[in-house]
Amino acid sequence: MYRDYKHHLVLATFSIYDELKQEALSKGVTVLQRKGDIIETFEPKAA
Repeated sequence: MYRDYKHHLVLATFSIYDELKQEALSKGVTVLQRKGDIIETFEPKAA
């Protein structure tokens, strides 16, 4: 049923250590981080 769907792994957080954010990005995980009234999106670099 879902074989044609593309799944995305996302980590959403209020605060995160930079080392953990970099590790998540290196594993292909998108990181959403709240900064005040906005949500910053950090996407993994394309290989």
